[in-house]
Amino acid sequence: MELFEGVNRMVSMPRRNRIHFDGATYHAMARGVERRAIYLDDRDRNGFLERMRRFERECAVQILAYCLMGNHFHLAIRVSSIPLAEFMQRLKGEYAAVFNKRYDRVGHLFQSRYEAKVCLDERYLMTLIHYIHMNPVRAGLVSDPRDWPWSSASSFGGPYPDLTGFDPWFDAESEKARKIADEKLRCLDEIGMLSLARGPVTVEDLRTGLRTLAATQARQRFVVEAVKRGHSLAESARWLQTTKSTVGRLLRATTQQPGV
Repeated sequence: MELFEGVNRMVSMPRRNRIHFDGATYHAMARGVERRAIYLDDRDRNGFLERMRRFERECAVQILAYCLMGNHFHLAIRVSSIPLAEFMQRLKGEYAAVFNKRYDRVGHLFQSRYEAKVCLDERYLMTLIHYIHMNPVRAGLVSDPRDWPWSSASSFGGPYPDLTGFDPWFDAESEKARKIADEKLRCLDEIGMLSLARGPVTVEDLRTGLRTLAATQARQRFVVEAVKRGHSLAESARWLQTTKSTVGRLLRATTQQPGV
């Protein structure tokens, strides 16, 4: 869809350095450690919202939309001079301390790193807000997002944007890397099948280190062909489920066995 095309609609937050500027708008999400529940009853949810509104005032941020789910929460939030990180740390830290005291537990309540992307497009933002509100609908908890009491959906009216193909966490670079990895795996699978053509050896035999002559020669054929096609020794080793040094020895051995 045209709405989701182009660059600088949503910018992924770097792992080490968070993007911050006065007026920045983010989609932020924090999840319970090991995906555990962070709200066990309405008292927990109301307590979280009370703290969220207090820190909204104290940190001079604006909560544009929110949704509390069982083990995570979403925010569309606009900051001023105080970075998003400070708001999130204060909210998560105080809520976790109260939660742990109430349920007599120790340790982390949230995963250590929250997810966040900065939004640079107002039209995209409206679609994002609808996406946030639709979380309980996608989870099968309600049929209308306005029926979920733990979100800001009731404050928004229609018409609702079309969410077809919308993924606020989509990362083009990660998707590109995944596709490259998938293609390499497909190619290595093909090489593996070709290497079995000369003997009664199975793929499992190749990967379990079977020490028969036929299996060893098949592994050597696999490594030679993989290297010819541009695969690294490490990639070949991962496919064979062995070590890089073992693959290196197989490759060197082929120079002494020209008929392999």
